[in-house]
Amino acid sequence: MAGAAVTVVAWPSTPLRTDRLVGGTCASYAAGDTSTSMSVTIPVQNDSAGDIEVVGSRALGQVGTADVDLRVAPGRSFGFNGFGTLSQLAEGHRTIPLDGAVLPAHRTSTVIATIARSDGAPFGAIGGLELDQRAVLGTIHSTVLPATLGVAAAGRIDECDLDQVSLDRD
Repeated sequence: MAGAAVTVVAWPSTPLRTDRLVGGTCASYAAGDTSTSMSVTIPVQNDSAGDIEVVGSRALGQVGTADVDLRVAPGRSFGFNGFGTLSQLAEGHRTIPLDGAVLPAHRTSTVIATIARSDGAPFGAIGGLELDQRAVLGTIHSTVLPATLGVAAAGRIDECDLDQVSLDRD
């Protein structure tokens, strides 16, 4: 009788997560400000036993956006739903592009999403993030992190309709 061997490889179901309070908010600059972009903080917790390298990332469910730039401060927690300029939110700490970043184990890292509104759009918003990381046997594991956040044009905060935003891939 021949013996059989079975190997089971376990992967945590959600090694990356956001706090349940992340998202559901919109902000704008003061009336008269002509800025078309604003940055927002999204804390991402790495609950795994090892560091995670992000090999790809994207903003999901974009509405009214011209561009969304994703940067991260690995191992630094700046809180959730903070709005402002990138330099204000980074608080003097170095940020790097999210793609290629390493998120330390058992720590929170802060993703800073800079959302640029499309020309004439009353607001620009995202439904969340999708992060790709290396998994077992050379595969790629994707994690969707809900975080509905919007940036309204100055004086138009009441037009920021986050009900239009989903987690759909664009």
